[in-house]
Amino acid sequence: MKYIFNRKIWLLIMPVTAVIYFSCANNAEKKTSTANADNAGSCQCSDSISIPFNNNVPGDLPPGQFSTQQNANCFGWWEFVTLNWPAQGDFFGQPGSTAPVQWENYITSEELYPSDGAAPRAWAQLREHLNLPKDVLAKDERMKEATLLLSMTSKFDGLPMFLDSMNTEEAQPQFSPAWLGAQNGTNVWYAIHFNQDEYNYIVNNKFYDAYKQHEAVNKGVPIVFPSGAYNGPSGAVEIKSAWLEVTDPDNPKWKTYKLSKAVVEDFKTGTYRYSLVALVGLHILQKTTSQPQWVWTTFEHEANAPDMNQTDTTSIAYNFYSPDYKPATVKVPSGCNNKDTTFTLSSLPNQAPPYYLCKGLGPVPIQVKRQFPIDSLAKAANKTLHAYIEKNYAGSIWSHYHLVNVLWSTKTPPPAIPEKPQIQPLHPIAMAPSPKDQPVANTTMETYIQSQTCTGCHRFTQIAPIPGDTNPKFAADYTFSMFNASYPGKRIIQKIDKQKK
Repeated sequence: MKYIFNRKIWLLIMPVTAVIYFSCANNAEKKTSTANADNAGSCQCSDSISIPFNNNVPGDLPPGQFSTQQNANCFGWWEFVTLNWPAQGDFFGQPGSTAPVQWENYITSEELYPSDGAAPRAWAQLREHLNLPKDVLAKDERMKEATLLLSMTSKFDGLPMFLDSMNTEEAQPQFSPAWLGAQNGTNVWYAIHFNQDEYNYIVNNKFYDAYKQHEAVNKGVPIVFPSGAYNGPSGAVEIKSAWLEVTDPDNPKWKTYKLSKAVVEDFKTGTYRYSLVALVGLHILQKTTSQPQWVWTTFEHEANAPDMNQTDTTSIAYNFYSPDYKPATVKVPSGCNNKDTTFTLSSLPNQAPPYYLCKGLGPVPIQVKRQFPIDSLAKAANKTLHAYIEKNYAGSIWSHYHLVNVLWSTKTPPPAIPEKPQIQPLHPIAMAPSPKDQPVANTTMETYIQSQTCTGCHRFTQIAPIPGDTNPKFAADYTFSMFNASYPGKRIIQKIDKQKK
């Protein structure tokens, strides 16, 4: 498959939710690798929501059940379980396995939006292999087994995030670099995947071509992604994942992580290389009938970072924090920062790095802390699901991942589906929890803007630009997906513009 590295944004900034602790660990027998996924049991997450353990992604909660933060949290866990169900086999979270889970077989942003505005490949052909040059594959046979091609970091292009979705920053919304360096000296990699319902919407409307997007809105057709329904279709689902490179694969701690084989585009060397990577953060964005403003769910690994008020005398080896941290002093060449400069990083947590990643200059560790602790309701949901997983899937990696938050709308009935094109910014209604009451973010994706929320950014989504575009900024239904579209001849136009300069 062909990958084009058009680094574009898909920022999700999720808030947190809730659940009373329900003892659901006894609802099913302990599963083995031969169990049938359709009969894998269920966990009673709340009084009214039972989460089945299988690969069927829910399209919505039962009618009337998106009514409390507790139930919203249950829906977030329901998404998480089904999307992370193994693509093959049925043991939920086999330690040490690099086999893909369900969402890893979804289409990537680069695949859905080819650089020339052409149609993407058929869904059935997407996951054949990573289409890397033969000379690259010859350097390391392990690349042939990779299921991820990772090139997106938080490298900043100098445009404000909330006004321009060309910005790829996951962590910092203003004019500065925003990559995230882990304690092991590597940077975090990001990937974006879309499910088949979203793929079908884009392909059926030919919205992979930016001109077709403009034709639609100029005819009065609004951009409305498909909604899921309870016991029906899943609706549009977008996944954003954050990955940490594994530099010491024999360390037993990796038995608690979802692992995958990847090829990374190394900014330090300017070449491709193989890497084993571990999942450290996950955003899930899903549109449902009762939640037309989408449901925004986020999860993290338990060992990412401590809370802001936590003491430094900790026995946990965090991925993005060390009590013995010594800020690095880095000599930055002019090719990275316009002039030769020496920077010393801050010892304070959540401070964006002062230089851009570039060839010959890689990442250094950044201190990170969770600015706002996970609330008691989300903790209760985690306790319920972890107990079930630990009893029925002993040793599962997924008991080490925590729900951080679910953002949803309390509006009843839900906001009406627009009948004509909308102009951005959109105005989301009655979102909960309020960012003023519970601003919670994913430390791997909103590291430097932890007081923000998902819709604060996504209300600015818009369709893709075209040459000579004088139209208003038509909204794109809260997703940055369509902004990634190109058009026939774009590469030729870019080449001519470059020659003029």
